[in-house]
Formats: sequence, C-alpha cells, structure tokens
Amino acid sequence: GGYFISIVGGLWPSLVKSLVLMNTAGEVIPRYSSLLFSKEREISGVAWLGSRALLQYLRFSLGSLVKNCYPTRPERVDDWLINEMLRASYDPGSAELLESVFS
Repeated sequence: GGYFISIVGGLWPSLVKSLVLMNTAGEVIPRYSSLLFSKEREISGVAWLGSRALLQYLRFSLGSLVKNCYPTRPERVDDWLINEMLRASYDPGSAELLESVFS
C-alpha cells in the first residue's frame, strides 16, 4: 500500500493532490472506532478499469521503476525490496486505493 501509492504519486504528481500514509498495523488510539459511512462509494467503470490496468503495469515495471529512485546506487534495489513491494501490491484494497486517483 504505502510503497505502492508513493510510487504512483512520484510518477504522476499532476494526478495527486496529497498523500497520506496511515498506520494500519494496530490501534493508534486505544478503543477508538472509526466513523461508518452511510452510503456506498460509487466508482465509474473507467476508474475501476484504470486502477486495475495501472496496478498491473506497476507490478510488471516495479523493478525498473524503483531502480530509477536509486540512480547512483541501483544495487540497493534488491530482491527483498522488490518482493516486499510486490507483496504489498496484492494486499486487499490496493486496487481500490488506486481508484481514488481516478475518481
């Protein structure tokens, strides 16, 4: 999630107004419950398709994209880093996160 959307924001800054990374590893404020939304979010077919196409493109191109972030030390982009980023791209909700870029 975090790695992935950061790459999207870095590649296409004109599409991104801001980026907020949230800690989903546990409770930040004990016994705090988030607000429930009363209506379902409506997403256009273009946003749905665009997010999935972008997700596939980013997964396919991840190695070369990340190496561009380390122009003087590309050896720092090792298999572990790429695998962690790929694993994060398969988290539930990653496509929905990218939908917000298009909607």
